[in-house]
Amino acid sequence: MSLLVLHLPPHPRWHPTRAETATAEAAASVAEVDFVYSEDGQAPTERGRAAPALLPGLRRGTTQVIAVLSECALAWHRVTLPKAPAARLRQALIGLIEERLLDDPQALHFSLAPGLRPGDTGWVVATDRPWLAAQLEALGEAGVEVDRIVPVATPQSPAAVHFETRDEGSDGHAASGFDAGGMGPAEEPPLSLTWSHADGVLQWPLTAGTGLQAVRPDRFEESISTATPAASLAAERWLGRPLAVRSTAERWLDAARGDWNLRQFEFAPRHRAAATLRQAWQAWVSPAWRPVRWGLALLLVIQAVGLNVQAWQARRQVRDLRAGMDTVLRTAHPQVRAILDAPVQMTRETDALRAAAGEIGEADLERLLQAAAAGWPEGVTVDTLRYDTGHLTIEAAGLGATQAPVLQRQLQDAGWRAEAQPGSLQLWPASGAPR
Repeated sequence: MSLLVLHLPPHPRWHPTRAETATAEAAASVAEVDFVYSEDGQAPTERGRAAPALLPGLRRGTTQVIAVLSECALAWHRVTLPKAPAARLRQALIGLIEERLLDDPQALHFSLAPGLRPGDTGWVVATDRPWLAAQLEALGEAGVEVDRIVPVATPQSPAAVHFETRDEGSDGHAASGFDAGGMGPAEEPPLSLTWSHADGVLQWPLTAGTGLQAVRPDRFEESISTATPAASLAAERWLGRPLAVRSTAERWLDAARGDWNLRQFEFAPRHRAAATLRQAWQAWVSPAWRPVRWGLALLLVIQAVGLNVQAWQARRQVRDLRAGMDTVLRTAHPQVRAILDAPVQMTRETDALRAAAGEIGEADLERLLQAAAAGWPEGVTVDTLRYDTGHLTIEAAGLGATQAPVLQRQLQDAGWRAEAQPGSLQLWPASGAPR
């Protein structure tokens, strides 16, 4: 399954140092958006910034669209989820954490950690609701339907620290005007530090005179340390030890593959059935299900081949049986030259020989009269008889409603075909057909 990860542009007030450009960007909304596209959902295939209509993979039904929110856009609160009905859960959350909030609770959107149930203790994340609604609406108007919204960093244990340049954390592009090795115009690169630990997610700007003095590097000795390529040298110099290089695109993809989904409450997808079917289809066409698809296709091919083989064998058996009947007919009646229907011709020739020898056949009048007489009720007078090539009809007004079923059952038990009704009896040989 392919992934298209979009980074929603941050609210201007979340980046005071970028207020001049951020205000203009906010006015333009999502005219352009930073993205990472992955064909297999694992490694980045394409990375860049484009208008929504030009995003790669968007017109493919197998692409899942995921929006990523930066650390600065989210506030984390650890709570014991109240036991409240789903319709009142949001209000219950507001009442639970209202004293911790710096903004008006009605202006915030809340999301629950994956798998969090009433009575459990876990994380609730809050973000600006009008801003998020505006972003989703703008994307929707541009033809981009976001399947999930995920945070780029979540609380975790063991802790992890990640370094990036200031602008990488806001719009995904490295800042210019400095040398990460300290040889450029600025002595200190404008780094940003994100610390994800068991108690939440924190982000600090590491600038001269502020963050560099307030944060001690030894605080992160036990943390998993990573940095973007643009920030790696400066981060290693400040941290005093080497760290792993991890690009912004890789962080976004890792977040997209997680279980988080901030589309809850008022932002939950309205068409749940369609979304579920689309997610199921996306999962079905993903590389993880490729062995199952190949196995099912192979099974269908084997079934089709097996059915064709069985049909061919059945046709050959029918041909062999017909050839055997033709051989029997030619052997028993060599005078027959053209064989059209061997069973019918065999019956006709055998009847002709029997008639020529003066023997009574099963369908002859004498045999039918003998069979009817063997079970005929005493005291019942026959009014009329009618015989038509293997079919005998007897009219008897005295044959009552109680006697007719008994007579029919006796004749059928004797191997004849019979239909008895009050006042009449019809009789055929067992091999004959009613007329």
